[in-house]
Amino acid sequence: MSERFRTIVVEDEPYILAYLARRIESLDERFEVIAKARHGAEALELATQMRPDVVFSDVYMPRMDGIALSKALRELPNPPVVAIVSGFRDFDYAREAMRNGVQNYLLKPISDDELRGVLGEIGARLALSHATSDSEIIRRAVLVSLSAEEVPPRFARSKFYPFLLNLGALATSISGIEHDQALSRQLNALSAAQIAACCGLDEHKVWFYRANSYAQRLIVLESNETVPDAEAIFAHLQKRISAFPVNLCTNATPCGLGELHARQLELNSLLNRRLSPGNSALIRADEPLPPVCTVLGREIINAFCGFLRIGKHGQARVLLSQALEQWQEKCCPQYQIHSELSALIQACASLSNATESENIYLAEYYASAAICAAPRLYDALEQIWNTLDDLLFHHNAHSDYSQKTADDIVNYLNAHYADDITVESIADILGFNVIYLNRIFKKHQQIPILQYLINLRIEKAKHMMLEHPDLPVAIIGRNVGYNDPHYFSRAFKKITGLPPTEWRTEHGI
Repeated sequence: MSERFRTIVVEDEPYILAYLARRIESLDERFEVIAKARHGAEALELATQMRPDVVFSDVYMPRMDGIALSKALRELPNPPVVAIVSGFRDFDYAREAMRNGVQNYLLKPISDDELRGVLGEIGARLALSHATSDSEIIRRAVLVSLSAEEVPPRFARSKFYPFLLNLGALATSISGIEHDQALSRQLNALSAAQIAACCGLDEHKVWFYRANSYAQRLIVLESNETVPDAEAIFAHLQKRISAFPVNLCTNATPCGLGELHARQLELNSLLNRRLSPGNSALIRADEPLPPVCTVLGREIINAFCGFLRIGKHGQARVLLSQALEQWQEKCCPQYQIHSELSALIQACASLSNATESENIYLAEYYASAAICAAPRLYDALEQIWNTLDDLLFHHNAHSDYSQKTADDIVNYLNAHYADDITVESIADILGFNVIYLNRIFKKHQQIPILQYLINLRIEKAKHMMLEHPDLPVAIIGRNVGYNDPHYFSRAFKKITGLPPTEWRTEHGI
């Protein structure tokens, strides 16, 4: 079904009003006349209530003429396209109409060819505008719940099917910039056209949004006639993405635009409960949760620690290897694996003097990072074993871990300094507490994370000024992460002692 443009026709002559409304709908089926009005005041009231896409209006009418109406319509939150229809070739009226945003000025009598051409022109303009605005409206609906009044009329009866895609394990901690970039490349290679082709949809009815981590995308489909084929979409994704396990969460029941936010939260919760690292799955909301099957229970953990206590490290390693294989084979959810691995690390810590919370925290962090980065769980064996070995036998291991964490932050900042990032967002990506993360970073870099980021951005700005002397200061600011030029200027002056323009002059630029 093609996109429909909601149209109001305004004309004080009832016969002309009825005729024009009929001709609009018959010449271009995309235009749906939702209301007719006899004067501008009535039309304005209808437009305020019904929020049309297009208004065709006569010029000379009682109470409010077409020019005054076009001016008033411009003040509405989402102003419609206005086309003026006049029986007079009046240049002053045409000029005034153009000043008020009217882009089409038609003279009566209107031929079918002329009206068809204008409808095609307006339709093309609206289709392009909707393609951009629809994406932003849906993005907002994903982020926050929309009330019925906030839902645009063209979406009032729309049915949406969101799918939550996750590559690899749940990214509870950063596992290296290279891993982050590899995942992003795979996700960025996907397209709306590919997904639409799986379901027989128009590609303009498919939208991609970044979800809760760099490894996730929310794919939103609008389909009012058929339920999208989840199996076909999943098969396509598995074919396109071979380097990482693919998990796709779905709910076959459609939702309205105002329900997208709640549905996204539901799918995220489902993914957190069901995703099994190293395994690909189509996760459906209507399927029951599988029973939890403990792998690393107290008996196995005691046996593991017993082997370590008497120096039989080979047997202990075999137990860890078997646990990884069983977690994989039984499709154990990631939260369970992290919980059991944490219990093992804490039991191992009690065997040595490595009982400080920082040692245990960092050991759990790097064991979790190994799970996140491994294509299959068994591939994480070496890193998890080395983490346990460092915890038990190397007194300076926590220093090595914290240095690596500080290095991870530096690498991340160098790769993303131009993005809208905060210390809180970095901590969330790394899976750390904000205060603790700042403490580790300051220990190794001697300054807080935020100050490092500011210094980095200003250094990048200085290099950009030297390399591109003609580039405006505001553009340079945006390129290093400052959307507000005044804030950029203040930050620049605080670091260098001079505003950007004066710094340029002093350096002969």
